[in-house]
Amino acid sequence: MTGAPRVPKHNEANRNSRESRQREKMLDQSKANYFKYDMQDVLKPSPVPVEMQPSLIQTLWAKGSRDSLSEAKVWLMEKVKEKVVDAPTQQKLLNIMDRYSTWR
Repeated sequence: MTGAPRVPKHNEANRNSRESRQREKMLDQSKANYFKYDMQDVLKPSPVPVEMQPSLIQTLWAKGSRDSLSEAKVWLMEKVKEKVVDAPTQQKLLNIMDRYSTWR
């Protein structure tokens, strides 16, 4: 049996040491509705077009809860450069994102 690779156990991939697991800041999935309502409250008086507000909220939520909070912030910076979101609104959105984040 030399040369044949060993078959891994069913949960061997889950046995990483604490140092090998990477924890990232992500949005707390249990507070999704609160996050979306707070975002709507910030975006209503802002100069962001009304038809873009739901997609902006959903994209920020998807990136922040699936990828990482830093990737969502980078995407928001791109929207500021494209002049979709202004700087004061961006700062308010970043504060909300930080408030609803957790380590995962």
